[in-house]
Amino acid sequence: MQIDSLKNNRIKLFFFLVVLSTILFSNAQAQCVIRGKVTDKNGEVPIGVAVYLKSDNTIGATTDINGDYSLKVNILKTQVFVIQYIGYKTIEDTIECIKGVIIKNFILEPSAQTLSTVIITGRTQNNFDAHMETKKKLSSNTLDYISAETIKKTVDANVSSAIARITGVSSTSNGMITVRGTGDRYLKTTINGSRIPTLDPFSNNIKLDIFPASLVDNIVIAKTASPDLPGDWAGAYISVETKQYPEALAVNMETSLGYNAQTTSHDIISSQRSSTDWLGFDNNFRDRDHNDYVQFNSKPTTYQEFAALGLGDYFKNLGVTNTTPWTDTYFKLGLIELGLMGKAQIDDPAAFEKAKTEYNTLYYREHAYDLLNANAVKSEKSLADTWQSTIRKAPLNFSQSFSIGNQTRLFGKTLGYLMGFRYSSAIQYDPDSYGTRFGVESKIIDGHASGYDSLVQVSSKETRGWSALMGVAYKLNPNNTISVLFMPNIIGVNNIRDLKTFTTQGADSGTFLQRTYQFYESRRQMIYQIKTEHYLPGSRLKIEFNASYTKGKSNLPDLRVTPYIPADAAIQNAPVYIIGNSIGTGRYYR
Repeated sequence: MQIDSLKNNRIKLFFFLVVLSTILFSNAQAQCVIRGKVTDKNGEVPIGVAVYLKSDNTIGATTDINGDYSLKVNILKTQVFVIQYIGYKTIEDTIECIKGVIIKNFILEPSAQTLSTVIITGRTQNNFDAHMETKKKLSSNTLDYISAETIKKTVDANVSSAIARITGVSSTSNGMITVRGTGDRYLKTTINGSRIPTLDPFSNNIKLDIFPASLVDNIVIAKTASPDLPGDWAGAYISVETKQYPEALAVNMETSLGYNAQTTSHDIISSQRSSTDWLGFDNNFRDRDHNDYVQFNSKPTTYQEFAALGLGDYFKNLGVTNTTPWTDTYFKLGLIELGLMGKAQIDDPAAFEKAKTEYNTLYYREHAYDLLNANAVKSEKSLADTWQSTIRKAPLNFSQSFSIGNQTRLFGKTLGYLMGFRYSSAIQYDPDSYGTRFGVESKIIDGHASGYDSLVQVSSKETRGWSALMGVAYKLNPNNTISVLFMPNIIGVNNIRDLKTFTTQGADSGTFLQRTYQFYESRRQMIYQIKTEHYLPGSRLKIEFNASYTKGKSNLPDLRVTPYIPADAAIQNAPVYIIGNSIGTGRYYR
């Protein structure tokens, strides 16, 4: 029984395989197979040519490395086949799909199209190190530079600080620089190729700390002369290049805070300030009208004294003025009018001497001096009582900058603009600085110095200011451009220091002297520039025209020097101090 069951199973399996083979063979016979080769007209074989049905692009194939393709289609009817490859004309061929294999070869023809003129315009990004390195290599001059790319990394606040990072350049505390050891008298600075006049009559160069680094693209230093540069410099020719308008809308805002462990939140030496010091200028708190100041008459003439006592008309009737040579006769007549001599005593020498003594020692001469200098005293009292320094808490150093630039269309032409603004406030403080000053009487005894001044100083420097940049460029056509720029810069610097001097030499050995210096300076520069650029394609000639006007002012409204010594010069903390002209007290306005 088991043998018969096994035979039946084998028979069933055989019939199943026969039926399956018949079905598969029937399906194969119902397919249309399109085969062939795709080449170009030169016989070259493009790889990856697409061959597909136009009615259903999911049914398709691509050529192999030999250019062969094979495509199976189950729908037996007339079909449109698409043969497509980049750079060649697309072929559409109608083929009647029947059972079996159809061989179809195709030859591709290149696709040639005539394009209209394409003009590509652009502008070099000249504020990067790569551009400046290329410029440096191609230049016949010896150049050094610092670009905006580097300035962003160093976070320098102004041009004076940024340029000091160039090898061979050093900046000073007052905003000046030296290049390879040469001072400001051998340097020349330009803004966008236009020279900027100095505000200091004793300097040939300008103070660079007035220009903010955030509004600058590049700072370039030429160290060798060339025909295209002016000839009135010997050390270096400095070119400060301001930012240009961007190709698309660009908005930039930067805020920076600085903390100094020695200064921030500590008590620092300062001075009384005006309400606009934070804007970089004084609102006449320190300044005064020089025409209103009345100078003291410390040594009046006898005629002036008599005139002050009411004898001016008397001497005028006698034909005597302040320019008339003075004689004892006029002196005697004046004493007679004051009642210090009788008319009969005019030739009495003893009476004359007695009257002169009474005039000099009694009320008369002192009262005349007071009358002559009454307006001077009033003028002196009008001076602000700001002789002494003050103490205040130092805030964080702070700076804020903002800029916006873009391009737009005006009357069908390109108009580019850039506007930027920067404000900064910074404080430097040195609580302990020491020095030794040797004089002509100093000596070296047994290897040790004797006879010198020891100096101890506390100082601070408060710098506040703002700058702006407004530039507009209008492209008349591809070969002609006009641009204008306005750059206002305002900065105020308040310097205060207390200097103590201990004298150990000469007749003043052992004395103690203290001086308080208060020095405020406000500088303002308004820069106006216009520039046109023209290119002549026929002669390949480029023409540039630059014009610049700068209006500047340096104001030192009140320089105060207040020295004082103890009544007992050998005691540093004596309760009584002496202040007077004999030790150099001064107040200067300009």
